[in-house]
Amino acid sequence: MPTIKDIAEKLNISYSTVSLALRDSPKVKKKTLKLVKQTADEIGYRPNCIARSLVLQKSILVAMITPDISSPFYARIVEGAEAACRKKGYNMLICNTNWDPKWEEKHLNLILERRIDGAVIAPCKIKNDYLDKILSAKLPIAFVSSQYPHKDKDNLIFRGADNIEGGYLATCFILKKKQKAIAFIGGSINSVSLVHRMEGYYMGIDEADFPRENVYTYTGDFSQNSGYENSLKALHEHPEITCLICLNDLIAMGALKASRETGRKVPEDIGIIGYDDTYLASLDAVQLTSVYQPKYQMGYEAMNKLLDRLESDEENEPLSKLLHCKLSIRNSV
Repeated sequence: MPTIKDIAEKLNISYSTVSLALRDSPKVKKKTLKLVKQTADEIGYRPNCIARSLVLQKSILVAMITPDISSPFYARIVEGAEAACRKKGYNMLICNTNWDPKWEEKHLNLILERRIDGAVIAPCKIKNDYLDKILSAKLPIAFVSSQYPHKDKDNLIFRGADNIEGGYLATCFILKKKQKAIAFIGGSINSVSLVHRMEGYYMGIDEADFPRENVYTYTGDFSQNSGYENSLKALHEHPEITCLICLNDLIAMGALKASRETGRKVPEDIGIIGYDDTYLASLDAVQLTSVYQPKYQMGYEAMNKLLDRLESDEENEPLSKLLHCKLSIRNSV
């Protein structure tokens, strides 16, 4: 089996240069990098991951823990994280918690037991005692989408969108048109994003002097079915509602179905606005106005920052950064 040593001897360059070139390191000249890869192909070299881990004292494996891999929002975050790993020569293990804190604990245990180098996590609840223990154990972790309220949060890596800004933009937009009553169709009450978006929603409501007694809130989970059931309930209990503001696009899909089943035309009789601006929002049959979050960028930057920390003690960029939201206006409001 050909080794890195064989490539180094054939090209008369150092072992370390070959190793860096095979990892696409920017420290290696493009001409040398191309020559190393060409020679590796010619002699049939295949990397020995175990040997590499022993030399570097790293597994070259990181984890991405997501609450719902089937969600188009989290799927896009995972894509971004994987791209950052691919660029730096790391492998990525995808762990799905299905919004269950117990599964989050199991995945974190696996990371420790398998000596995985670090993890990017989108936490499934506001607070998790077990996650606090993991952070105290100094396992390198980055957070994405939801910032974690740890005592040492100033030293935690985080990339997410400004949910207060997003909630505010959504409310200001729908209140440009005359509304009789509004319902917020949300997800779990333990969701950090729900808390922040609600803060933004009410900022817009108070700024427009819209009466709070004409604002209703329904919570459930983050699924289309939850959006459907809560929207039906809201429209039955308060038929005067003229707009549904949804916590994500999946919930908005359920709201669209409920509105049509109750004989309401969108947007003539009722407006619906989503959040995340996933591919669902732009489908021809949907055309949902939605708050855009830079999902891919969030995943990429969180993972890239984690890998930077694994490879160097230097911190060149802010550990915590909120990215801006914007409205994608279509035909549902």
